[in-house]
Amino acid sequence: MVLRSQMGFFLDDWGLVIYREDSPTDWLLPHNEHIVVLPAAIYKLSLAVFGMTPFPLHLLAVALFITSVALLFQWIRPLVGDPLAVLGCAVILFLGAATEDLVWAFQMGYFGSVAGGLGALLLLRLETKRADLAACGLLVIAVLFSSLAIPFLAGAAVQLAIRNRAGRSPGSLLRDCWVYVVPAAVFAVWFLGWGHEADSALSLENLIRDPIYALSGFGYSAFALTGAFRLSGASMADAWALPGLLLTVGIGLVLYLRRRVHPAFLVAAGIALTFWVLSGLNFIPGREFFNSRYQYPGAVFLLMVLAGTFEGVRPDWRIVTAIGAVAATALTVNVIALIDSFNETYRPYAERNRTVMTSLDLSARTVDRDLLVGVSDDGNAKVNAGSYLDVAGEYGPAGWSESEIPGVPADNREQLDRLLVLTLPIRLVPAGALRKDGNCRTLEADPEASRSIRVDSPFLLLDSERQVNVLLGRFGEGTTTPGWFVPGGSPTGYVIPRDNAREPWRIAFSGTGKVQVCPARASG
Repeated sequence: MVLRSQMGFFLDDWGLVIYREDSPTDWLLPHNEHIVVLPAAIYKLSLAVFGMTPFPLHLLAVALFITSVALLFQWIRPLVGDPLAVLGCAVILFLGAATEDLVWAFQMGYFGSVAGGLGALLLLRLETKRADLAACGLLVIAVLFSSLAIPFLAGAAVQLAIRNRAGRSPGSLLRDCWVYVVPAAVFAVWFLGWGHEADSALSLENLIRDPIYALSGFGYSAFALTGAFRLSGASMADAWALPGLLLTVGIGLVLYLRRRVHPAFLVAAGIALTFWVLSGLNFIPGREFFNSRYQYPGAVFLLMVLAGTFEGVRPDWRIVTAIGAVAATALTVNVIALIDSFNETYRPYAERNRTVMTSLDLSARTVDRDLLVGVSDDGNAKVNAGSYLDVAGEYGPAGWSESEIPGVPADNREQLDRLLVLTLPIRLVPAGALRKDGNCRTLEADPEASRSIRVDSPFLLLDSERQVNVLLGRFGEGTTTPGWFVPGGSPTGYVIPRDNAREPWRIAFSGTGKVQVCPARASG
């Protein structure tokens, strides 16, 4: 929570904050091609109760995450004992390879699905009708949280098939299949009604490459669990399938030597296989097997597979000590990775998003409501200014207040200045549209734009001997923000619309020659 408390909304959060109405039918809309019914409803409830703050969402996400790890412990514990279960789950709790999951409120969908899925598998072990009914309900909840529930439907089907294999009539399997058929039907109804409208990444190329992707993802999960991912330099090269292949062969060899395959292994293997196969089929750039968001489920599923493989093994204290040393190393590496990734990637990303929203908050009176502003580094993810301002008017602003801006990192303050040039917008106008309204000042332009003056009027008449570039500053250090150019030899009108902040602008000129700066007002 210490790290999460520094995180605002960013990236996919805006899809639930801005582009969903309060009606349940909007909650059913897919996010990309994923089901996010419960996260969408939870986001809207949080906004209605607490306003434009992600902190309550982070609290819920952490609660779901801890619940999922506690349930993982309960699933593993009877298979390999307390010491190994504790060591494995301790690494999951601080899995720096999965920083995106651990610090982002949006990833509550994963946690809800894993918690619901694991809870259902534990209930199915009880083999009672009441437990089966509860398991079905948890699987429905898991489905409504995210598509990560689908592997757990496969796991439940395997567990019920094994449970009904011995000592029951052939029809018992069909009688019990409702436990996973009902949640599968919920997903099917959602897909037919809403999910099919989303773009699909399914392709022949993904199908052909899927075995390579699945093996690579499975193997990389071991890198995440052991901390070796910090040394790996992962890529989409086919060679990354080799660790997964070796891990699969090793597990197969252990099962062969033990001459037994525990049902828990088959359940876990079905879940892991379904997860990585579906992930490979839906691959697009940004969904690489080593992507941070896949490491939490990948590591959970690998622990489940290993627990099923070594079911009944109770190593002596020397082996437990050795495994503990590996776990301690992995835990240390993952904690360092968690802090580093947060400071170097996720906090700056969230701060840049908050800077964008601050620019819209400040320029709300004049910004073009159809303006699209980027919230991703590649510019592909954008937020509509008018849609954001509508939500901000209802729930409060997502940006910094003017009193908070001085404490924001310098690069974000400079980004804010650049964005305000776009969102206000600051622009040139014909000189004839303005007339002087006060005392003029003369500023010497130079290549470094080292001289600046404070601007107190929203309208300026600029008269330069030669063409110069306008550089502005406000919240950032100095005057570094480009703001058009002034042609030489004739006056030019310049407009800096008033906004919701009191901090004045500073203006400087890059070039040579004298520039006369006159306050002005609109003619007529």
